[in-house]
Amino acid sequence: MIATVYARKSTEQEKGASGASESVERQLEHAAEYIARKGWSQGPAFYDDNVSGAAYAKLVQRNRMVADAEAGAFQVLVVSEQSRLGRDMIEVAYTIKRIAESGVRIFSYLDDQEISVEDEVAQAMTFLRSFSSASERRQTSRRVFDAARRRVRAGQVAGAKIYGYDNAPVHGPGGKPSYTVRRINPEQAAVVVRIFTMYAEGIGSLTIAHRLNAGGVPAPRVRGWAQAGVKYMLRNEVYRGVVVWGRSQNIVRKGRKTNRLRAPKEWERVEAPALRIISEDLWARVQARRHCRRRSYPRSPTTGRLLGRPSWHDGHSNYLWTGFGRCVCGGSIRVTHRRHGTQPNRVIVRSYLCATRDNRGEAKCANDVLVRVEALDRALVAALAEVLDDRLLEAAVGRALARLQAGQQHVLDHRAQVERDLVQVQHRIDRSLDAFLDGQGAMPELRAKIEADRQRKDALTTELAALTNAAAPASLDAERIKRDLRAYAADVRALLADNVQQARAALRKLLDGRLINVEPVKHTDGRRGFRFQGVVALNRLLAGEVLTSLTGTTRTDTCAAGRAPARRACGCRRPG
Repeated sequence: MIATVYARKSTEQEKGASGASESVERQLEHAAEYIARKGWSQGPAFYDDNVSGAAYAKLVQRNRMVADAEAGAFQVLVVSEQSRLGRDMIEVAYTIKRIAESGVRIFSYLDDQEISVEDEVAQAMTFLRSFSSASERRQTSRRVFDAARRRVRAGQVAGAKIYGYDNAPVHGPGGKPSYTVRRINPEQAAVVVRIFTMYAEGIGSLTIAHRLNAGGVPAPRVRGWAQAGVKYMLRNEVYRGVVVWGRSQNIVRKGRKTNRLRAPKEWERVEAPALRIISEDLWARVQARRHCRRRSYPRSPTTGRLLGRPSWHDGHSNYLWTGFGRCVCGGSIRVTHRRHGTQPNRVIVRSYLCATRDNRGEAKCANDVLVRVEALDRALVAALAEVLDDRLLEAAVGRALARLQAGQQHVLDHRAQVERDLVQVQHRIDRSLDAFLDGQGAMPELRAKIEADRQRKDALTTELAALTNAAAPASLDAERIKRDLRAYAADVRALLADNVQQARAALRKLLDGRLINVEPVKHTDGRRGFRFQGVVALNRLLAGEVLTSLTGTTRTDTCAAGRAPARRACGCRRPG
């Protein structure tokens, strides 16, 4: 029997020689010794390193192991203990059931016993072990939380590194680090004071980020300063000498770890005068300005989060390009607004621009081009309408069918020969069966002949099925395909011209990769704009038998229409 191994370590640990943590390496070694003692054959090993057993959606290797078990790749699974398969009580029990129903036996080498769901008693024991693992995880989480809270109350570090401070280890009697405290970093503290001062003087957080990037000021992150980071610093009370800890809580939802805000009464607030960087007067001025500016937006009275502002993360947006455009720097294309004119005729003009340039300034992206929303939307709709032109679609379908039907006569002739051979083999099988039933001839020779003819019949049947599928394009109705594709393209063109939400839905259906690459264009006469290109997968407009025939036999081609050299509205051609 082939035995495979699964190991898991939930927390980060020092890596061993193989690149996995030392705990994972020990699990793999002990499991291999257990397999050798049992006399089984060593199969592939799977392990998830630094992944919590409760976050089962991230147990990629475990899910692959289960898929291999269901495919019959091995017959025995060895783990150190049942908790290595996960720590979610219900999900682990279901996973064990899936593995067992695949005919795979599960063994724990620490207990030297089988984990089974064969009968009611075994199911109860498996479920109790899962309950114990889940309970242990919750108790460990509470112990970790209580220990971190004690460190915070004692003035020690119980969280991530904060800009403006260094984490300094304090050594115990044995010379080993006992705990960690924060010390003010003078250079970073000067930057913090500069940020607070600029904001109190009326400079916006976005402009502050741009100035810091332009001045080459070292940032907390490699990508540089951003508006979100500046805003976070402006509301962090540690700079006024107050440590606030425990605002959020780690929870698991749908097999993934996420954060949930705690109620303010559950927060830990500890006075730390030694950590003060900002004076109380400067802090009060900054918070007064933040409060004045935030009152114009509806917010939750409990959490302070924005309410009512739409988000495009779920596909919703009031603008066509949001979520689809990508700048050459890798940043997304988003909408900004500028006020033009003088009162009382002052108007707001909305334009598309690179989000990285807008957030982080010229130091991170040189694309400073702005294109009005209406102009870029019209260009994209016109480019898609040109790709969906009836004549182009008909020519593309004609070329695809011509390519597919080339050499079809050879396939048809060979299929006819296979059909004749299949009839002859079946005739021989029938005659051999008649002789066998009548007792004519030697029985061993007849059985061998029948078996050989049956094998030949199976091979011919398989070959005939493959030839039938290969010959399918020969029977396609070209006019019907063109007619259906024209109708679908007309529907899409109508959606593009109707409203933004329906146009976005059409883009999600058509775009291959759901991205449109954008690069700035600057002409010698002073005109500036965007050149954009993307890949349209027109095979998504087809369905059923036609789609299978057009895509399944062309191998690397997605669809012939997808390769047509259509010129877009901006004047450029797509790749190829």
